[in-house]
Amino acid sequence: MRWQIYCCLAFGAQQIKYFTYLTPFSGAETFSDARIGMDNQKTGRWYGAQKVNNELAVFSELYMQYQHVDTFLSTHKIPPFVNFNRLDTDFDAIGEIIRPENKEMLVGCFTSDTAEHDRAIVCISTADPRNKIEGMEFAVELTDATTATMYYKGTVTELTPDENGYIHFALDTGCGAFITLGK
Repeated sequence: MRWQIYCCLAFGAQQIKYFTYLTPFSGAETFSDARIGMDNQKTGRWYGAQKVNNELAVFSELYMQYQHVDTFLSTHKIPPFVNFNRLDTDFDAIGEIIRPENKEMLVGCFTSDTAEHDRAIVCISTADPRNKIEGMEFAVELTDATTATMYYKGTVTELTPDENGYIHFALDTGCGAFITLGK
């Protein structure tokens, strides 16, 4: 659920809607449990949605101050499940992305005329969310930014660029982060 929501955010989604609240009952189709099961009890998806919704609440007002300008993969290699055309805008806040071997990161790029930091990125590990990998290390070069604030799993962290201008952070499989960038 978190992976799907952060992928939507990377493409500039301004609303998140869930397919259904109650598990549909249909003789023609088979549905797995929604947030509320056929027995009218909360399911694991209920608690998962609550957790992700609480994480989003930490930065949702800030995120809404930004406009989506581009989305790309860290190496521009398009895996079969992600097929889109890059907008090729001039988003100059970041440069090189260093990632774990054979792992990609989906990056949504944003600008703002009203937020304290004028640019932001949404970063998502594109590793299969069914494979549980914790703490995959990524580094993003800041080319026209000097400060970064990361919103990840409900926490807010100031990221300090290293001596080469890279910010370093870890993402678990299926997780994303919203990172504001400023000068």
